[in-house]
Amino acid sequence: MPLSRENRVPRWLFHSYWLLIVWGIVSLYLFWGGAADYNDRGAWKALQKAANTTSPPQFSIKQSDQRGL
Repeated sequence: MPLSRENRVPRWLFHSYWLLIVWGIVSLYLFWGGAADYNDRGAWKALQKAANTTSPPQFSIKQSDQRGL
């Protein structure tokens, strides 16, 4: 069915499709393969070690902990 004046795509729908495409491209640029600040994989490494949530677990056992002090 060809587009005519009566059955055109609404402007808000047309603009929202383009906005979603642009938003997706910007998101890929910012977050694909590493980003800055807390989105960077390296920034979370210290937090993972502190919470013992690394995979595989990397526990830091101090000498005093081994003796039971």
